[in-house]
Amino acid sequence: MASVGRRRAPAPAAALARPPLPPVRLSATEAIETARLFALQESHNLFEDIIAGLYSAVLRPGDLAVDAGADHGLHSYPMAARVGPTGRLLAIEPIPVLAEALRAGAAERGLPQLELKQVALSDCEGQAEFHWIRNADGYSGLQARDYPFQPDEEKLVVRTVRLDGLLEGAVHPWRFIKLDLEGGEFRALQGAEAALARAHPVIVFEIAAGGSPRLWL
Repeated sequence: MASVGRRRAPAPAAALARPPLPPVRLSATEAIETARLFALQESHNLFEDIIAGLYSAVLRPGDLAVDAGADHGLHSYPMAARVGPTGRLLAIEPIPVLAEALRAGAAERGLPQLELKQVALSDCEGQAEFHWIRNADGYSGLQARDYPFQPDEEKLVVRTVRLDGLLEGAVHPWRFIKLDLEGGEFRALQGAEAALARAHPVIVFEIAAGGSPRLWL
């Protein structure tokens, strides 16, 4: 299953001070045009709600889940809570400051089942240049792309790994993976071929409105 989404440019301070909007409720039979979907994402973070609904329905205590592109932990923390202390949440985040914050956040929340890997998923093991967009972390990735704002970019050298290697010998049943890798999803899935064939987890990934996946094809 796939989620279609697009990250937003950083909001001005005045916008951040506004109270949160109420959740959007859609009937099961309502047809929504693509343009409206993206408008709802901009105003209500609709796609993130859809993702949360999916793993809330799928994950159970004792399961294994993967959050690839964990960022600030929006989904990592609730996914870890869903699998519980008998399960395992593998959070993948290559940006050092975000990885450290995720470790600290897991400890503060009492989530020892959250295992943080400061690496980038790909189809091969090695090292690669990573484009960290400091003023909008969510646009960061292994490939440069077009940005709808002036990026504050810092290039990092990160370790790249195959998910097959990270999940080798896993004892928990792998039920769910969320990938938000700014165009790197295809290569990450290629690097998980064996594990995917064994476990058949539910897969959710982002397809940016700007077509960032084409960077990899």
